[in-house]
Amino acid sequence: MSHIYLKENLNQEWRKHYLNGKDVSDFSKGNNWKSYSKIEWNSFKDLEDELLPYIKGKNNHIALMIGRTTDIFVRQKANVEDEALDFLVLDIETELPHYADINNDLSKIRDWMIESYDWLNEDIGMLLFFSNSALVKSAEKHKQIRIRAIVKINKALKEDERVNLLKGFSKGRSKQSLEYNHIDATTLRRATASIISPTKLENTEHYEKASVSLAFEGKAIDVDEIIGQFIPTEDRHETTSKVLSKSTQDWINRIEKGNTYENLWKAVWSCVLRSESRNLIQQRIINRLKLVGSERRKEEIDSEFRRSNTFVRKI
Repeated sequence: MSHIYLKENLNQEWRKHYLNGKDVSDFSKGNNWKSYSKIEWNSFKDLEDELLPYIKGKNNHIALMIGRTTDIFVRQKANVEDEALDFLVLDIETELPHYADINNDLSKIRDWMIESYDWLNEDIGMLLFFSNSALVKSAEKHKQIRIRAIVKINKALKEDERVNLLKGFSKGRSKQSLEYNHIDATTLRRATASIISPTKLENTEHYEKASVSLAFEGKAIDVDEIIGQFIPTEDRHETTSKVLSKSTQDWINRIEKGNTYENLWKAVWSCVLRSESRNLIQQRIINRLKLVGSERRKEEIDSEFRRSNTFVRKI
């Protein structure tokens, strides 16, 4: 049986606040917390049933945490036990505003996640719910994917192990990392108080969600499958050697649904390194993605061409 915690902030509501389309959230009013409850769960439906009242606004002082604390505590790392947990809380938020056609539908977002991460598939269970800023018309957030996903893993891990496990998929500081890595490592850390209460909106447009949450029962992720796939790195020679080991068309032919990115970026980089026709290769990639039923978009291919051109100029 897995367990997770609800904690109550004793000083203020713990939720985002948007006023006139701007984020005016202020979480500095106090860091005094109280242990509220411990949720024990065997199924994602059980967990959904426990969290849903708070997602809908039962108590806007409540936050989700993954570590044990004393009854009254100040929220900092030293005051939260570093437990080995058999699940991950994934904070998934895209920076590129290319997802307005799917970002209000958790079932479509789940399909996109399976398409984007090789270590996810149709058999993996998860609980999905929206981040506090999801679908708020502010700085193009209404065009981004902004969700939380809770997934089981087949090995209990402590904080450093969780962070290191997903290091290759987590956001960094660079523009390239922010565009291509969608996971914020914050929710993997034990002292994080994850917002679950509904957003406070004043004179701010907010798009409707198809559903508030989605529970899908299934298997745990094998942590050995979550390995950093080979992606373009600062080692130009390693990247060049890998890309030029096959023809551009070979990389395109290797694109398959559920594992598109690995061969897509290689096809794009091969095109750039070989000075081939971008329009021709891009159309071939688009045709291949359609053939295999991929959900990837032309904008993502455009971004990959921009990224490859930036790197290739430095080689």
